This record gives sequence, C-alpha cells and structure tokens, in this order.
Amino acid sequence: MVVHERSGAPVVDPGVVDPGVVDPGVVDPGVADPATADPAESLRSLHRIVGLLNEDHDTATVLQLVVDGVTAAAGFRLAACNLVRGDGSLEVVAVAGSEELRAELLGARWSRAELDADYAVAERWGTLRFVPAGHSTATTAVYVSDHPVLDRPDAWQRDDMLFAPLCSPTGEVLGVLSVDLPLDGVRPGPERRELLEVYATHAGIALNHAQQRERLRERLRLERATRAVLEQSSRLDTAKVVDRSADLITDALGCEVVWLQVFDDEEAGPGRRAVGSRHGSRLAGVDLAALVPADGSELAVLTERTARRSWVQGTWAFVGDDRTAAVPGVPDEVRHRVLQAIEPLGGDAVVVVPVGAGADCLGCLVLMRRRDDPAWTTAELQSARQLGRDVGRAVAHARLFERESRLRTDLEDLDRYKSALIGTICHELRTPLTSISGHAQLVDELLEREAPRSREALERNVARMVTLVDDLLVLAQVGDPRQEVVPQPVDLLRTLHDALDPVQVTADARRVTVEAPAAPPAVGAGVTATGAPGGDGTAYVVAGDPVELERALVNLVGNAVKYSDDGGRVTLSLARREGPDGPVVVFTCTDRGIGIAPADQEQLFTEFFRSGDPAARARPGTGLGLAIVARIAERHGGRVSVRSRLGEGSTFELELPAAP
Repeated sequence: MVVHERSGAPVVDPGVVDPGVVDPGVVDPGVADPATADPAESLRSLHRIVGLLNEDHDTATVLQLVVDGVTAAAGFRLAACNLVRGDGSLEVVAVAGSEELRAELLGARWSRAELDADYAVAERWGTLRFVPAGHSTATTAVYVSDHPVLDRPDAWQRDDMLFAPLCSPTGEVLGVLSVDLPLDGVRPGPERRELLEVYATHAGIALNHAQQRERLRERLRLERATRAVLEQSSRLDTAKVVDRSADLITDALGCEVVWLQVFDDEEAGPGRRAVGSRHGSRLAGVDLAALVPADGSELAVLTERTARRSWVQGTWAFVGDDRTAAVPGVPDEVRHRVLQAIEPLGGDAVVVVPVGAGADCLGCLVLMRRRDDPAWTTAELQSARQLGRDVGRAVAHARLFERESRLRTDLEDLDRYKSALIGTICHELRTPLTSISGHAQLVDELLEREAPRSREALERNVARMVTLVDDLLVLAQVGDPRQEVVPQPVDLLRTLHDALDPVQVTADARRVTVEAPAAPPAVGAGVTATGAPGGDGTAYVVAGDPVELERALVNLVGNAVKYSDDGGRVTLSLARREGPDGPVVVFTCTDRGIGIAPADQEQLFTEFFRSGDPAARARPGTGLGLAIVARIAERHGGRVSVRSRLGEGSTFELELPAAP
C-alpha cells in the first residue's frame, strides 16, 4: 500500500498479533468474510459515495468517506487516498483501518515520479493497477506490513501493491486510492476487483465535484479580496498597489512568506522597481527585507527570467525539493541556493507566479509555505495565477495613472514656463515701446516737415508690436488654468456692439460693410441694422467673463474685416438653439473674402499659425487672434468652428452655453 516509507516500515513480531493485522488463520467475528460479504453493505457504502455528488463537503471529507467505505465493504483492512497536489507531489489526505497509521501518515507526501514508475510495471486489472511483490521501484511512501503469508499461489504478499487512479470525467488523474491487507489474505478476485473499480470511479467523480466547489469558493473569495485593490488602482501609485497586494495575498493564499516584485517601468526610467514582502505570524520579527535578492543578483535575475517564461506559457513555476516538479532551465545549483535561502524560514519550496497584463510580464510573486503547512493544491495555484493577472492589471492601471500624472505635471510646468516667458517678454517689450512712442512724438514735433514717412513707419511698427504684446498677454491669461472664469450674466448682443467699435475704423477705411443685429445703443456709420429676434437681446445671455467674451468677438469680427477685400461685406448674427447638453447661443460671422485652404483649417486655431497662402500672408497679423478665441471658448464650455472655401469666404461660429 502506497502510504509509508520502506526504511521506516513497522515490523510485526510473528509471535505477536498486531491489532491492525488479521491472522489469516483467525476469523475476526466483527468483520465480514469478504467472500461472503453482505452485498447490501457494499451498496450502502456506494450509495453514500454517490450521495456526495450533491452534498457540500470539502475534499478531505469526501476522501475519508471513500476510504471508510472501502474498508467496510470491499474486504481490506487498510485503505488510503493520496491527492495530486499542484506541485507535482501526492499527499496522503485520508486513511482508514488504523488510527495509529492514520495519525502518522496524514500529510505525508511523495513524488509523482514514483507513482509513474509503479504504473509502468503494474499489471492492469481494468482501471486498477497491481504491482506484485518485488516489482516496485519506489523508495519512499510505501507501507509494508509483516503479516503472515498464506501458502497458496494467490496469497497476498507483504510487498503487494493495489491502487486505482481517481479520475475526473475528462480523465484527469486527481488522486490515488490504495488498499492493503485483504481480510482473507488472498489477492482479490474478479468480483472484488469490479467492486473496487466501481468505488474508484464514483470516488473520482465525487472528488472532482468537491474540488470544483472548492475552486469556485476560492475564486469567489479571491475575487472579493482583489476587487478593492483593482478599484483603487487608478488612484494609487505602484508602490501602494504592491504593498496592499502583498497584504491581500498573504491572507488570501495562506502563505508564510510573500515577496511581490514589480520590474522597472521602462517609461519611468531606472529606480522605479517596487518590492513588497510580508510574512505570517510564525515569522514575526524576521527581517524579510534582508532576504530580498538585490537588483542584478543571480537570484533576482533567475526569478525575473522564470516569471517571464511562465507568463508566456500561461502557468507558474516551482523551485523546490525532490518531491516537486523541476523548473525547466533552472540549474540544480541555483535550485539548491534557493532552498538554502528559505530553509531557515521553514520552507522547502517556493512558487513563482508571474504578474502581468496583456502581453507584458510586469513582475512576479514568490510564495512560500512552511514544511508543515498544507501542500499547494491545483485550485490554489490557479487562484494564485489569476491573482497575478489581477495584480498585474492593478499595476498597469497604477502605472498609467502615474504616467498621466507625470505628463500632467510636465504640461503644467511647461504651461507655467510659457506663461512666465510670455509675461517676461511682454514686460521687456512694453518698456522700450513706451520709450519709442514717446520719443517718436518728440521727433514728430521737431521733424514734422522733414521726416513724415519715417514718423509713419515708426508709429505703424510700434502699433504692431503693441498688438503683439497685448495678444501675448491675453493668450497667457486665458491659457492659465489657475485663472478660473468668474461667471456673470453677459448679453452677447450688447457685447457685440461694444466689440464693433475697435474694428470700425479699419472697416470704414477699407469700405467693408459690417451687418449686425440692431440693438441699443445706436452704432456709427458703416454698420447696417438688420434687426434681431426678440429685439431686446435678452435671448442671447450667457454666463462668463464679459472682458474675455468681448475680446473673442473683437478678434472674430476683426479677422473677417482683415481678410475681406476692399468694399466687401461681413455679416454678423446671433441665434439661440438647443444643443446636446441644453440651450446654446451661437454667434456667426461670415465674410466673402479670400477664404481658407482645407489644409490650413486644421491648424487655424493653433498659436502663431499663419497660412501658407500668399494672399493671406500679405495681410499683417500675429497668428494669435483665433487661438485666443479658441481658448476663451474652451474656458466658457463652448467651442469655435469654421467653414470655408478658398476664394469664396469663411464662416466662423462661436457656440456658448446659454445662461440658465
């Protein structure tokens, strides 16, 4: 029976009757003769196993009921169930027939490789496997009794082994059911073999159901536990995500040691590696930070390489003792170094779980349990793998948040620098401009007759520089997010007529007619009243900064006049309509000037943009007027748009939310 070490096998004195062993010459009155066992008892035991399919028992309870049923109905003194663990080992989880052996064997583990070796030499009895005495190659995890052997060809030998795989409906081996010490001292015949096969088949199904229920409970528990980290990841930096995740994993997976490492963020540059480590209560006082491999060390490189390979393969990796599956590509000397590092902590293996999102492996989890802790189950390792993905998503979200935060900070710094630069330039320009203007007036008085052309050139260029300075100052003001708009009711119709005054002189000089809705007060010559819906303008009230809104209207009307031909016409209108988010007021400015090329329209509202059209470049300008309009519209929750055809003119629309 595959449950105990050969080297430490208990030896029964032939002259002393072991209460756990039946003398084949003595019939135990309390145990039914297997040859004449009551079929009803077998059916009852089998019925109990079938009933487990619909009951909510854990795996250990299911397997204990199985071995109890086998010893009660199948005619064997001892039975044990070994469960396949996620690390490739088998663990004894249920024993029936001897309380002494049960206490000694529960939790014992042995290598899957030894089971495979016994499979290779075993006789096939249907789904059962029988290894005759002397044929097993196993060196561990085998119980050998010293019971007397009958003098007959079919006698049960001391080293005989009989076991059956416990399989899921898909054929996956979940565990092994082993039996020993038949009550009649002989190898089982066809009837008992068939009964054992039925037990093993139904036990495998019951075990599969129990494990599925455990996996479901585990998944639900971990989903609840990880939801908090995932929900907060967009507001946390990577280091905090790592710290909170390490706490979560320690509790969720029952680990004694958790080491969570996030690899360097290439976009953030070196020094962005985050590490979190936690330990259970039994290691209180241990400085885990001192045990974390240094960056670039052999163990750190090994861990990262193993995690990246496991991420590509969609699995996890074990680095442990001889009972566990070997990790491909890990040299024995490195494996031994890992074991030496965790040996003082009471561990004999670590699980390396990749942490990642999408195609990227972002880090790794290194998990350790103590030798006397329960072995890792496949369900737990699958949960750990899913946890690695969940933490990976949290890390990815946190890194995205950090990148956005860095970008926002950089943009704010750049914007502050730009505003400061503009302010400095304007200040430095305004002082000499004032001086130039003053001295130009003095020169004008002295040289009024001798230098009229120079005087006009000075005044014209001073005016252009003053306009540039003013535009820069306004652009800096409306582009500064720290200067918020203090809204107040603004009547756009009245503001529009105020905005016409600055452009009136230019329009009159070039004989450009500006058509605007009529509203008090009366406007000067050159402006034709076309009337307005409502007459009093109350329908065109918006909430905003009156100075900024007037500047936007001045720029739009002035732009239309500038790019109109001499004798042209500019039409202005106001309208109120329903927008996607409520009522809006729309100011429309249409000219019949030179128009704008489609390629230029894409950059029209960009600072310092000047069209490549020679006709447009012949008109003076700073390239800031429309950019200022766009900034003001954005600050007021509105937008500005343009429709234009080259050579036919342009229509600009400024849309602003109407005041409530």
